[in-house]
Amino acid sequence: MPGVFKEIYDVEAVARHFGKSPKTILHFIHVGIIHATKMGKCWMIHRETIEALDRQIKKGHAPLNGKEDD
Repeated sequence: MPGVFKEIYDVEAVARHFGKSPKTILHFIHVGIIHATKMGKCWMIHRETIEALDRQIKKGHAPLNGKEDD
C-alpha cells in the first residue's frame, strides 16, 4: 500500500521485548524462527512478526525457547 509505513524494530529492541540477548535473537533470525530484513548491517523486525510470536507464546507454543541466553 503506497504511503503506509510499518513499524520496525532492531534486534536490541526485540531482545528487550522477549527478555533474550541480542545474540539469541540473531540466532533465531538465522535459523528462521524470527523473520527479519537486513538493512545495511542491521536486522529489522516488523511489528507484525513480534505480535505473531507473542500470540504463539500465549497459546503455549514457545518458539523462542530453542536456545538459552548467553
